[in-house]
Amino acid sequence: MGLNQTEEVLVEGFKAAGSEPRCKGFAIGRSIFFEPAEEWFSNRADDEITVSRIADKFSSILSQWRHYRSQ
Repeated sequence: MGLNQTEEVLVEGFKAAGSEPRCKGFAIGRSIFFEPAEEWFSNRADDEITVSRIADKFSSILSQWRHYRSQ
């Protein structure tokens, strides 16, 4: 599902899959870490910033999933 999609695109998928009882979660690694990792590998971001950006992105996307899963 992820394929480095934007959060907006992922939310559209969550809207469709959230009420499906067979759907138990999501796999969107690149959508969470790709951009922060690029910044880190090119030395434009340090460890702390990179970890923070990945955690913030995961938290935001997880919040969206939980919202649509509960509907």
